[in-house]
Amino acid sequence: MSVRAGLVGAAVWGGAAAGALGAANDSDWDLARRVGANHEALRTGHGRARLKEIETLATVAGAQDEYNVLHYTIDIDVDPGIFSRDIDGSCDILLTPTGAELYQVVLDLDWRMKVSAVFDGEGLPLSYGHHLDVLTVELAPTLMPGEEATIRVEYGGSPLTNFFGFDIWRLRPTPVVYTLCEPNGSRTWWPCKDHPSDKATVDLIITMPQRYTVASNGLLEAVMSNDEGTLSHHWSTRYPLAPYLVAFTATNFVLIEDSYELSEGGTLPLLYYTWPEDVEDAEQDVASIPGMLSVFEDEWFGYPFPEEKYGHMETPLVTGAMEHTTMTSYGQLLYTGTGYFDYVAAHELAHHWWGDLVTCGTWDDIWLNEGFATYAEAIYHEALTGFGGYLEYMRAIERPRFYGPIHAPNRVLNTTVYDKGAWVLHMLRGIVGRDILMGILRTWGTRFAHESPVTSDFTAVAAEVAGQDLDWFFDPWLYEIGRPEYEYGLRVRPIMEDRSWIDLQLEQVQGGVNPYTMPITLRAHLEGGEHVDVVVENGATKEAFSFLIDGVVEEVEIDPESFVLAEFREREWVPNLRVDVSRR
Repeated sequence: MSVRAGLVGAAVWGGAAAGALGAANDSDWDLARRVGANHEALRTGHGRARLKEIETLATVAGAQDEYNVLHYTIDIDVDPGIFSRDIDGSCDILLTPTGAELYQVVLDLDWRMKVSAVFDGEGLPLSYGHHLDVLTVELAPTLMPGEEATIRVEYGGSPLTNFFGFDIWRLRPTPVVYTLCEPNGSRTWWPCKDHPSDKATVDLIITMPQRYTVASNGLLEAVMSNDEGTLSHHWSTRYPLAPYLVAFTATNFVLIEDSYELSEGGTLPLLYYTWPEDVEDAEQDVASIPGMLSVFEDEWFGYPFPEEKYGHMETPLVTGAMEHTTMTSYGQLLYTGTGYFDYVAAHELAHHWWGDLVTCGTWDDIWLNEGFATYAEAIYHEALTGFGGYLEYMRAIERPRFYGPIHAPNRVLNTTVYDKGAWVLHMLRGIVGRDILMGILRTWGTRFAHESPVTSDFTAVAAEVAGQDLDWFFDPWLYEIGRPEYEYGLRVRPIMEDRSWIDLQLEQVQGGVNPYTMPITLRAHLEGGEHVDVVVENGATKEAFSFLIDGVVEEVEIDPESFVLAEFREREWVPNLRVDVSRR
């Protein structure tokens, strides 16, 4: 690993290969408390999205369905002066119709940005109107199906601030200029089709005073000196990105360099743009990244952006982070030198499979990003600590109550999306087994690479790979509210000397929703230390089951490995319990 300040040449990569797993010793930390701190950090960063609703998407969605963006070239000057946070420049947009001929292009651009002119690819002016957050450009001539065209929007202004969109943090001798745009903040600083389903490649050229180093997505193509004492950093990504994943951060960075040998061949540069005061702690913490990459490549498939890089750019998100493709924004308090926030790092890295490569098609489907990345934390913990540690991790993200459904959540980002979303994958593993679950994820990732599918696409893949209908499982867990609560009675009756009857009464008492259909495991602990597992298929409000077990039963556990997101409460045996004969 090497550390140096200043600029990095586009074709020069340093650092030694590293692939060992990072140390994982939670003996000094209570796991639940540590996981809680890591998840609070995640929502600190992602939660900025709550500051702005996405209502303007509805006003233009129909018109925006008429075209796809293929490429953006964003070329802006940024003035980070004491009394200024202005940007000025242009955005070239290469696009094509999705169906019939295209008469106009409807873009998202915040009203604070003032458009000075719009041109076609030949430099001829185009008519436009800019009202509220909608920029409408009239094409001349119209664009026919299969054709491509470029429009250039020249604009400038002072973007929306308050930790969302574009901002400047001035509590350092060198301010930090940064962007954070999930779900729809890209429009605050550049004209775009600001929707997760529209992916495009991007060139980003940022011109700033010489003391600033700019970090961004993709590869650094060039750093150009200008006559007025500024530098232009040109970053380019040839992988298609959703607009909210396009980002940059600029300050007086120190660059920590490392590398990783990819499972499918080649060396991946690891670049960590770090504030000078945090380099020592950052060096310790980023040492775990190669191990995380190794786990996720082994579990799923190769790192999705192998021709570019992976890295962090330190930002003033306090303890928040955001998975900007190939260059995660990482809050300044996450670097402790102890690895305490490793699970934040693992979460953001996992997003490069689940969120960046495969992106949710709408914000109603955000659990496909956040639930999957949260589950990846547990998979990483399992690699470090084994199956028992994995179960402890899942128990640590269990909540007694979840508000709203996973699909179409009440708020774009909340604990239901993250933690209950992760539990859906955990429960699916309990139903189909670990190997099949990983097969589902691998099929999901390869089939929809660089696309933006929706929840029904995932449930279809899961059923296909598992070879069984799974609607009985997905329908209540994804689309309904809450979780089941079970009251149960147990009775064990010895039969002869070496056999036992187990009687189970099971009642769902959560109320307000139809009964869940779930397989529930009973573990009978036998005299001599062995145990026998029996699975019951519960799908009615009240049911009774009986089993004959070979051996003397000393104790019975229900759901011993916590594969059902539910509360189980034991009660007295009820003689002659009336059971339901109907099932959901």
